[in-house]
Parts: sequence; structure tokens; C-alpha cells
Amino acid sequence: MMNKNTLIAIVAAVTCVSFFLPWISTAANTSPLDLVRVPELLGSLPSELLVAFYLFVMTYLFFAIVAILGPIEELSPKFAILAGVCPFILSFVGFAKIQSVSQGMVTMNSIPFSEFGIGVVLYFVGSAAIAVLGVMMMIEKSRTKVIAGRVVG
Repeated sequence: MMNKNTLIAIVAAVTCVSFFLPWISTAANTSPLDLVRVPELLGSLPSELLVAFYLFVMTYLFFAIVAILGPIEELSPKFAILAGVCPFILSFVGFAKIQSVSQGMVTMNSIPFSEFGIGVVLYFVGSAAIAVLGVMMMIEKSRTKVIAGRVVG
């Protein structure tokens, strides 16, 4: 059976792929990569949304770190949980910011659920899986310490 470190690394790597997949299934099939490729789009965003976008991109850095550290057994369960939970926290905070800044702009709230692409689904399902696997790793580590404490003590 595959150990949790390897599994979490695979999930994190697959979640990184969502950066290149469509997030909004319109005629343009917009992905986060498209926003990075077209600086005019980022330049037209209010500063609050620009900061939120850069924080969003940083979550992919967290996923990449999880994907790299997982197989070499150097991954902290706490970091895995942080990497998995960050997208949800950023979403809640980001949606609140977007509501206050976005008069007249197209926002995620104004897009019908059926228009969301596979990238959104993969991002949030992968994030949740990383957080759950991180919790499982933490529980497993604490059980191992308790068992080792009883055997040694």
C-alpha cells in the first residue's frame, strides 16, 4: 500500500495541474495561467484584488512544496494541513473583498455554477484531500509517539 507521504505528494502535484485547466467554461475557457500571461488583465484589477490573486498563486507554491517534500519523507503534517486549508480561507476572505470592491465587475458570485470549469473542482477537491491527508498523518504520528512511549517507558 502507498504511504501517506507519497499519496499526498501525488494529490498536491495533480492539484497544481488545476492552474493550467479552465476555471470558467466560457468561450475563452479562462485559467489562472491566462491571467498571468496577459498583464493587462492583472493591471486592470483593483489593488485589493491583485493582492488576492497573488495570494491565490502562492497556494500553488504550497502545493508544489508538498509535492516535493512528500516523497522524501520531510513533509510536516502541519504544513500539509496549512497548504490544504489556505485555499478555503483565501476564498472566504477573497469573496468578501470582491464584494466590497467589485461594483460592476464580473465576479465568481455572478457566474452560474454550471460555468465553473474542471480547474476549480480540482483545486478545491485537491486542497481538501491534502488537508485531510495532513490530519491523518498528524494522527498517525501522535499514535506512533504514544505507542513508542509505552514500549520504551
